[in-house]
Amino acid sequence: MRFNPPSRKTAGETASLLAFRGLPLAALIAILAVILYYSFAFFMLASIADAKRVGQASPPAQLSSDDVSRLKKEALDAELVEKLKEDVKRYLEWVMAIAGVFAVAQTLAAGFTAQAFTDQAEKAIGRAEAQLDRAQTELERFKQKYEGLVVAEEKRTEALDELKRRYIGLQPVDDRPAATPANRDALAEGLDWRDDLYGSMKIEDRQRLLSIERYLGFDLKLKPSDISTPYTLRVLANFYVSKFEYEKRFASAHIGDLERADYLLQLWIQLRPSQFEIRNDLGLVYGRLSKYFEDLVTAAGVSGEEKAAAVELGQKYRTDAYQQFDLSLQNEPNQQRAYYNLAIIEKEYRNNLPVAIQFLEKARKITAWEHRENKTMLGNLLYNFACYRALQTVADKALGDAGKVDEVVSLIEEVASKAYTPEAQVVADFDNDGVNRTPKGDFYDFLQGLAKEGDEGRKAIERMNAARPSLSTRK
Repeated sequence: MRFNPPSRKTAGETASLLAFRGLPLAALIAILAVILYYSFAFFMLASIADAKRVGQASPPAQLSSDDVSRLKKEALDAELVEKLKEDVKRYLEWVMAIAGVFAVAQTLAAGFTAQAFTDQAEKAIGRAEAQLDRAQTELERFKQKYEGLVVAEEKRTEALDELKRRYIGLQPVDDRPAATPANRDALAEGLDWRDDLYGSMKIEDRQRLLSIERYLGFDLKLKPSDISTPYTLRVLANFYVSKFEYEKRFASAHIGDLERADYLLQLWIQLRPSQFEIRNDLGLVYGRLSKYFEDLVTAAGVSGEEKAAAVELGQKYRTDAYQQFDLSLQNEPNQQRAYYNLAIIEKEYRNNLPVAIQFLEKARKITAWEHRENKTMLGNLLYNFACYRALQTVADKALGDAGKVDEVVSLIEEVASKAYTPEAQVVADFDNDGVNRTPKGDFYDFLQGLAKEGDEGRKAIERMNAARPSLSTRK
């Protein structure tokens, strides 16, 4: 912040004020002296007048010796009164002179005080300006000496801003919260590497970000007091997981990207262990790491020892993922996201369909995905719920139960009216038979079984097929 010291004009005005404050006291002394002078003079004149009246009495016809002595004494008294009057007059004149001198002295003192203040103010201004000049000189020297860091900081800010704009642009319009500090947590809701954040960016944008990250990583200048820090860390972690998924299509994915995402999120969770949104993100990263090692088990060219290590690491990361979602719920039970992901782990990796359904039933009773409603993620939740209900109905051999069948079909119709599911996922769940196309779709056996349930089964199939096209269209 630039220092603005008081100007010379301000110092002068202050001096004038000091001088003005010095005048009333001297003036008061002078006025009191004048009043005293005239009061005393009036008193003395009155006394002299009385004396004269006494001295002017009619002389007797014949003066005795006593009369002569008395008259001489009165003459002497009159002379004494006259002398006293002159002395008092001179005394009062001295008082007036002293009061005048005091007033002049006090005015001069005020003037000297104002001048001293002005001099001090000018000296302070000079020192401040000198300090400012030195600071500006040092800043220029720093920029020249560390020009690369200064440029890198500017480029990093630009790259991160572009990343955030790209991420928000991927979100459906009615799921985007206002970009304000109050909504900083909600801004990251719906983070999903399946949205292909990395692949959607221009090559120059993503490569510029990677260059900046290598040169001056965001973690090297972490600002815990900055309210945007956790949001930036979450978007960056999503970027690296998305990069891994994008490059996996071309058989060039690197586990280091997943580890980088883990590291960035851990930076914040170490500072704020109760931040449940970060724990949800960590759970997804660990789930992806688990899948990476599980895929290695069936990959060609992997030795038996490496496969054994991959199995162990896959189980470890799956357990870590479950733990993070559980901790997230402990910190914030009123959210759908942790329940949704725990249900996936129970169904896909623990083969525990009833528990998965229980988690989704709890999630369905909650409005907020994390902080607010997210229609896209609600659509995913309801779609999974319909899948799990269909699988459980088949497992229970309850396709003849009209109530249970209607529950599944109604869920599909609700999903079609609210959100979207990736088209490839819908095709797989409806059409994959598990032989020619794997894995078997979640609705395949349900639809095949309904075909054997007569008219009621046929009507249910018609409702499912009528809703199917809308499952992949955003409403």
